[in-house]
Amino acid sequence: MGAGFEDVNKADITTAVSKGQTGTTFTPASLLDYGKTYYWRFDEVNAPPTNTVFKGDVWNFTVEPYAYTLTGVTATASSESTTQGYTAAQTVNGSGLAADGTTHSNVDTDMWLCAINQFPAWIQYAFDQPYVIQQMKVWNQNQKMETLVGWGAKDVLIEYSLDGTAWTALDSVVFPQADGSDTYAGFTVDMHSVYAKFIRLTINSAWGSFFKQAGLSEVRFQYIPVQARQPSPALDSVGVALDTGFDWREGRTAASHKVYFGTDQAKVIDGTALVDTTTDNSYQPPSLDFGKLYYWRVDEVNTAPASDWAGNVWSFVTAEYGDIDNFESYTNDSPNRVFQTWIDGWGFSKDEFFPNGDPGNATGSMVGYDPALGDIMETSIVHGGGKAMPVEYNNVNTPYYSEVDRTWSTPQNWTTNGATDFSLWFRGSPAAFLETASGITLSGSGADIYQGTDEFRFAYKKLSGDGSITVRVDSVQTLTDWTKSGVMIRDSLEPLAMQVHMISAARQSLVEWMYRSIMASTTTTALAT
Repeated sequence: MGAGFEDVNKADITTAVSKGQTGTTFTPASLLDYGKTYYWRFDEVNAPPTNTVFKGDVWNFTVEPYAYTLTGVTATASSESTTQGYTAAQTVNGSGLAADGTTHSNVDTDMWLCAINQFPAWIQYAFDQPYVIQQMKVWNQNQKMETLVGWGAKDVLIEYSLDGTAWTALDSVVFPQADGSDTYAGFTVDMHSVYAKFIRLTINSAWGSFFKQAGLSEVRFQYIPVQARQPSPALDSVGVALDTGFDWREGRTAASHKVYFGTDQAKVIDGTALVDTTTDNSYQPPSLDFGKLYYWRVDEVNTAPASDWAGNVWSFVTAEYGDIDNFESYTNDSPNRVFQTWIDGWGFSKDEFFPNGDPGNATGSMVGYDPALGDIMETSIVHGGGKAMPVEYNNVNTPYYSEVDRTWSTPQNWTTNGATDFSLWFRGSPAAFLETASGITLSGSGADIYQGTDEFRFAYKKLSGDGSITVRVDSVQTLTDWTKSGVMIRDSLEPLAMQVHMISAARQSLVEWMYRSIMASTTTTALAT
């Protein structure tokens, strides 16, 4: 490993940074240098007795820079030339910059130019929050005639501010004149690591400009990331697990970290929700509740110079619920068969994982499909996943009930973390007929009760003498075009008996009165509306 390709490519075992390791990872002995490109190579070595060496390819990577370029900067100016395109925004939108951000064009509309006779002229830059500004890269006014006319800024006062109202003078600088070429490289100004949200450049003179005009082509700012950043959980995360720990990318030169955390955003903002001061860039909260919005902030503490860099307030929402068993982990193979965890009436035989097997719970239940015939789990009728547990029950024989049981290796407490409800999702075939104190539930199927068919399900009472039947239909689940419900008076319970009925068919938007006047004959429609 080294800073040059040739050195690494030609290196032998005498200069290797790691020798004889069996693992496939390597950690350098010291921190890498910011902004530096490194080359590295791994040679693979066969086992004795041959010890054959296979030279590896040379790879490379570049370490992150010490300071980053600010994005999202906005610009305003004391004035702008009436000529189209000479706006302050042209100095921050990358117009005219080469793809690699090193040189600038000499196209006049890629630049800002103040109005005539407007000295001193100023241009002001605003950031989304305060930053430690390391340096400012400037491309001066660079029109093709720059060396003749001199629109470039010359004597410039640099000021900074946190609120855009109270300003502090940083330096008075002479900006070098541009050369008017389409490969103009610009220059760098040392900003002395000021902490600012606003930067103002006041231009007191230009390099020429008979019209007392000046401007700039592009301005970019490099900031040192002293604040905590890249939080995990990420900003505005939802569904965060209750056992989640916090971590973040620490700021440059941070010696320790103050962690603020809680459900009260105001307390996190004003710094009264301090929960920990740590030298690690991580924090494990003692407990989180389901479905809650939490706020947290990390302030970076430096020792040289001594200062606290207040962090941004981040937030996340915890998961609404936790899975006790989502049935996704079960397979056809032991020890992951579902009936080896959820014990049914049959139990299971012993094997290498369960030397004693299990006799079952002696009830009428059976868990899982036969693994010899396919998937042991249900994969079509599922809820919120890809699998569900099939349970067959038979309550005909003693003990006349069916049950499945699971025993955990450690005691469970499902009332923690603010949990208030337990939910079990299941689906099965409804009972064909069920009479309760409040009414009757029955299922139905068949071809129709039309013409020569008589396929339906009904609940009935015998009628002696005159009578009437009245029902109220609250809703109908239209499984087919002719799903219907209604009332019927029939001569007997025999198939194709004489009958008269009134039905409603929701999907047909139809109410129909129909009858069969002769046994085993077709039906007649008396009225349909």
